[in-house]
Amino acid sequence: MNKLINCVLVGFFIIFLTCSPRTDQRQLDNKISDLLSARHNWDQAADSLAAFGEAAVPSVLSILTDPEQSDWNKRKAAWTLGKIGSAKPAPQMIKILKDKKTRYAVKLALIEALGQMKAKKAIPSLLELVQSKDIRMRNAVLNALNAAGAAQTRELSLAAIHDNNPYIRATALSVLSNIDQNKGFSIYKNALNDSSMVIQNQAQEILIKLGDTLLDSLISEMASKDVHMRRKLAAIITHIENTKTIPLLITCLQDPDWMVQNRAMVTLCKMDLSPHEQTLTKMLESPSAQVRMNTIWVLGETGQKSAQSALIKALEKPESGWAAATALGKLKSREAVRPLSEMLKIGNLRERRSAAWALHQIGTTEAATLLQTAKQDPDEEVRFYAGNTLP
Repeated sequence: MNKLINCVLVGFFIIFLTCSPRTDQRQLDNKISDLLSARHNWDQAADSLAAFGEAAVPSVLSILTDPEQSDWNKRKAAWTLGKIGSAKPAPQMIKILKDKKTRYAVKLALIEALGQMKAKKAIPSLLELVQSKDIRMRNAVLNALNAAGAAQTRELSLAAIHDNNPYIRATALSVLSNIDQNKGFSIYKNALNDSSMVIQNQAQEILIKLGDTLLDSLISEMASKDVHMRRKLAAIITHIENTKTIPLLITCLQDPDWMVQNRAMVTLCKMDLSPHEQTLTKMLESPSAQVRMNTIWVLGETGQKSAQSALIKALEKPESGWAAATALGKLKSREAVRPLSEMLKIGNLRERRSAAWALHQIGTTEAATLLQTAKQDPDEEVRFYAGNTLP
């Protein structure tokens, strides 16, 4: 019995030692040591310190105030305070930031950390640095003000969007996309024509991300007479996963620019177009052969079997009849066998080749029998399909 009591007491003593403040301080000191010795994996040590919360702030802050510490260690300390997220050390950090003896790299780390901890008290000091001639400094300040929720951020970003430096313009564009999502379409659109390709790509990514909220503006802008703008907007619209884009993409099949047409075709072929089949079949009556071919291609690739009658009728259309034959072959349309056999007899070379391929794909006994009549065709490709009647 005494042995049992002794074991229980020893267990409680071990638990007491494990949970004691002294043990916690020892663990904290070990993590501080890990942070100071870390070179490439410092963020792991910083994450471990962040787990201590505000209890780690005094120890980490002491690194920043220690003149014996290297700039690298001070930067790591600043970033760690940012990860901890407590705004309590902000006054001391601001003091260090304003100190003329503080090195440039450490100041950048401090600015970033003040933004991460959303330190409202730091906003006036950050605003003093916003007009700095140093590009990296201005960039860091703009990001920090945004993170801290400064009311002046939008106005500053709108001004920075016209900055001569693309680095600053990119930051301003990113900030505006976070705080001004529904109002910034004209800004993002103008950025698509920025002299910097980096800014153009960034604006495209933003418009894709915000596509659902800005869809009406995108649709309206597709009426632009600027073909380069329509191409860029078409590329954006094709990446927005929203069925509301389908009517616009169908309209793009009729765009005068081949690149806009092609982007729309490729995207529509991946979508369910059943609700829009009537609109597409009406487009088969278009006076433009290119529009008819675009529409035929989409109907064939999406397997719209209920469009077979319209496609059979389209076989008679000049310049696009061959495309209708190809689509009917993809649909394996038995109803099209007779009309295709007529094309095989009297059509031009491209039409005969398409008709022969389509009958070969349909592969019914009737199609095979009718295809046999083309064995004497002067074209080798037509004779090939006639001699290989089973697909």
